[in-house]
Amino acid sequence: MVSQILIVMIAAIAVSIFAERRDIQPPLLLALVGLGASFIPTLPRLEIEPDIILTVVLPPLLYSAAREFSFDSFMRRFGSIANLGVVLILVTTTIVGAVAAAVIPGLPIAAATVLAAVVSPPDAVTATAVGRKLGLPGKMMTVLKGESLINDAAALTLFTFATATVTGTHLFIENRYLFFVYSAVVGVGVGLLIGAIVQRFRTRLKNPTLSTVLSVLVPFAAYLIAEELGASGVLAVVAAGFDL
Repeated sequence: MVSQILIVMIAAIAVSIFAERRDIQPPLLLALVGLGASFIPTLPRLEIEPDIILTVVLPPLLYSAAREFSFDSFMRRFGSIANLGVVLILVTTTIVGAVAAAVIPGLPIAAATVLAAVVSPPDAVTATAVGRKLGLPGKMMTVLKGESLINDAAALTLFTFATATVTGTHLFIENRYLFFVYSAVVGVGVGLLIGAIVQRFRTRLKNPTLSTVLSVLVPFAAYLIAEELGASGVLAVVAAGFDL
């Protein structure tokens, strides 16, 4: 497993370098190469548990992006960001779920919603890279970057609710709208609280090593605590990044 992951990482780096030298967007070429490799029968299957991606890979990426993003810019464009990152995800999930249930025989609407929640959030990396290449205005790039911070939260919340419906699992909040609001509010609250606590401790730390370790732990702590409370770990990580 470890050797396979290392090989994939090396291949991804090589493809990215090749793409940059050929003036091709790396995310697009990576997606095409990965899709092509999936059709090669002799290649071994690399299966990674989804929990590893969500709890190990996603939090530090979101935290780093939030730290580098201006909170003032986020708030100034909050209306547009929320429309793209939340409202559009809800609308897309609803439409895709309805179409999938109508087109695929025997597919219940709940299972179709699970499928729709998976495919609804756009690839923010590709969108940002293409937008930068096309020379889009700074305001539009700000909206794209801000949207990328919250669209996964909306999609994952919908995915959680739809999956619970399919499997018959009872959530502690049965109303989907209340569950969505709870997930967002509590997730942001957890992130802000952790950010405030870490900031207070960091000002008292004189050891730079401990300060670095504390910074590394922040996104994982925010994500896991929020998820344990049934809230959005993604929003918790983003809020913690903004708070610090």
